[in-house]
Amino acid sequence: MKKILLLLPIVMLFAMSCVLVQANDIGTLRSTTVANPPNEVNLFNPGQEVYVLGLGLLPNTWYDVWIVVDQPNWILGMPLPPQVPGTIRLAIRTDAMGNFPINKIWAFAVPGQYDIVADCQQAGAIGMYDMFDSLDDFETQVTAGFFVIPQVPLGTVMVLFACFAAFCIRRKKP
Repeated sequence: MKKILLLLPIVMLFAMSCVLVQANDIGTLRSTTVANPPNEVNLFNPGQEVYVLGLGLLPNTWYDVWIVVDQPNWILGMPLPPQVPGTIRLAIRTDAMGNFPINKIWAFAVPGQYDIVADCQQAGAIGMYDMFDSLDDFETQVTAGFFVIPQVPLGTVMVLFACFAAFCIRRKKP
């Protein structure tokens, strides 16, 4: 019982810190595919199209939305990182509920870890991360919003597997 009483304050502090991290920005951005809205997709193949969906942002407000290389730490007041080359920068107005529909944000994804940023154009500081902005972050690979997996040369893997299997079979025969 004493152990539980000692752990309770630690659990409470952890829960409060999670709530505080969530309160740093507004709403939710989801990376997805055209086949899966509104479900979030966090792993993409190279060459796949990436879409974004916005939920619970400020109502009837303009946002600039773009993909950035994954940032290990998002700190209020920091300048927003530049757009990943080859991605689409969107100027989107949310509806009365603070949502925006699915939009293509990347036509041909390349391997790496990425976040999606929504910079509010009508409140806060434009170009700086503040409480009116939103992120797709902290979901995969420790901090990334989504991850494009590198291609593994399947032919090489299959050849190595076949050689290993042949070696094992040959060793078992007397």
